[in-house]
Amino acid sequence: MDIGILSLSYSFKGYTFDEFLQSAKEIGFTVYELSTAPGAHRGTIRLDDEGLEEIKRKSSSLGLAIYALGGYTNFVKDTTQEMEEEIAKVMRYLDIAQKLGAKVIRVFGGEPNPNVPESEWKNLIARGLKECASEAVKRGIYLGLENHGYITNKAEVELEILEKVNSPFVRLTVDTSNYYWFGNDLPTVERYYKMVAPYCVHTHLKDGSARNGFREKYISLALGEGELPLTVFLDELLNSGFKGPLCIEYEGEEDAKIGAKKGYDFLKQYLSKREG
Repeated sequence: MDIGILSLSYSFKGYTFDEFLQSAKEIGFTVYELSTAPGAHRGTIRLDDEGLEEIKRKSSSLGLAIYALGGYTNFVKDTTQEMEEEIAKVMRYLDIAQKLGAKVIRVFGGEPNPNVPESEWKNLIARGLKECASEAVKRGIYLGLENHGYITNKAEVELEILEKVNSPFVRLTVDTSNYYWFGNDLPTVERYYKMVAPYCVHTHLKDGSARNGFREKYISLALGEGELPLTVFLDELLNSGFKGPLCIEYEGEEDAKIGAKKGYDFLKQYLSKREG
């Protein structure tokens, strides 16, 4: 099973794209998620056609495949024009993903909007994703809704949104740390892992500690160094038939070459034990 990394994890923010690729190759990663964040990798990538060809060429030369695209969306909008702009953004992501051969686009649902009643937040996220779903089906590219921020960090909310969208190509990107970061206790996090694993098409594997508190006080750590029951999630994920790569998002304080390598070693050891 392939092990992957996010191109714009916390400690990789200061890396150029070439530095990131070389580091990922040296650690042993075989796939990665490409960030679409403005200014990513100190502005050393472009997402126009020429830039995408360069990304493909450089990645291929090092034996690295692009499994996912990191998209940035917010469907909790109070005007039709704003919603249409978010949908157009996803269409652009689908174009980019198709050109790069990516299988998944990580999307966000959105954040609380004071101009929109809370009772409508889930409906708007579902509406936006539903508008994008038919094109995702045509391209054969999954939209993976991430448990990110303040609305979608509850498994019940995520699954309700998926039910409303009702598309096999709108599924979940599971960030193993965000549920805990948000303030859910560990038994709840473990329950969430079991609920979402069958719907997962992409992972942001992270670890962390709430010993100082949640959210702003939460501590991000390398895999295996925190309090999260990661093997519970991994077991549930693989037992549910997940065939994609296991992708790490490292956000700790150590340099990514150290922290991401710890995560890589953690997963290699886990897979070795499972296969043994």
